[in-house]
Amino acid sequence: MHYNGSYSKKPPPKSFYQTNPEQAYELYKVAMDMAEIKKDELVFDLYTGTGTIALFMAEQAREVVGIELIPEAIEDAKLNAQNNGVTNATFYAGDMKEVFNAEFIAKHGKPDVLFSCESKKPFCKIHSLFCSLNPMLIYCCF
Repeated sequence: MHYNGSYSKKPPPKSFYQTNPEQAYELYKVAMDMAEIKKDELVFDLYTGTGTIALFMAEQAREVVGIELIPEAIEDAKLNAQNNGVTNATFYAGDMKEVFNAEFIAKHGKPDVLFSCESKKPFCKIHSLFCSLNPMLIYCCF
C-alpha cells in the first residue's frame, strides 16, 4: 500500500483532514523515520482521526491500534483500512481518558511506539512520537 492522499474521501465534519496530501506524505515519512518502527512492533495512534497516519504506519508495524473521540472518524478509518487492504490496524472510538486505560493495555499489549498527533504533551514512558501541525510544537522523546 502506498500513501496517495486518498485514504479518506469523505472526512467527518468534526475531524481534521489534511488538504495537502503531498505535504502530509512528507510529514508522515518524517514521523515514520523518527519513530523507527520495526515489523514486530505494536503501535498506538492516539487521536487517530480517520486513520491516515495509522494506515501509513501499518506498512511497517506488526499491528497498529488507533483511538479517536469522534465515532464518525473511526467508521471512516475502518472503511479506509478495508478499502486499502490493511488488515493489521484496528480502531476504537471513545474519549481517550476512558478508552486508553489499564484494561485496554491488558487487551492489546503495551505499545512499542506511541504516536500522538494532538496538541498535548506526549506520553514519554515508552518510545513515543508527538507530532504537531504547528512547526513550533514538534516534540520527540525516546
